[in-house]
Amino acid sequence: MKKIYIILLLLVFVSIGCKKKKDGPGKVTFYTTESGNWSLILDGVEKGKLKNTFQQPVCGDATFQVFTLEAGEHTVDAKSLDGFAWGDPKKIVVPHEDCIAVDLP
Repeated sequence: MKKIYIILLLLVFVSIGCKKKKDGPGKVTFYTTESGNWSLILDGVEKGKLKNTFQQPVCGDATFQVFTLEAGEHTVDAKSLDGFAWGDPKKIVVPHEDCIAVDLP
């Protein structure tokens, strides 16, 4: 009987630990390698112009658009500044206490 209680207690601690890893913020750096002027749309809200680069920037580089977001899934899209939507939103998964770089469109 004692072993069952120990196993149940360990399962509770593991489930609590797993939940904590999913909560909290992560960082996302947005950029574009496309020519032209593009605006970032994050979770349905326009957030400003994407900076163009020829290669992926270092994650968290303040030269680009960097956002701290809750860990989990978010929708990102882009539109050209002449008003045409890219029209292909994608889902990203923001990791807990980590940083990812996302190339749009």
